[in-house]
Amino acid sequence: LGITAIWFAPIFQNKAVQGPKGEESAGYHGYWVTDFTRPDSHFGSRDEFKAFVDAAHGMGMKVYMDIITNHTADVIRY
Repeated sequence: LGITAIWFAPIFQNKAVQGPKGEESAGYHGYWVTDFTRPDSHFGSRDEFKAFVDAAHGMGMKVYMDIITNHTADVIRY
């Protein structure tokens, strides 16, 4: 297919449903991060993600990680 790169969704641990009781909203877009140090479990473990990236690199492909550092879940307070 001529694919040379993979743009991967935001991979970090997320809270998919948030908001005050009775006003919850849901959406898995990857912007409600709760932990920037580990992948969300539905993407697998850190080692599995590394294996995925290594496999892509082994086929001459780049992997772009969509990282949103200015969006977090409602559980993170400043």
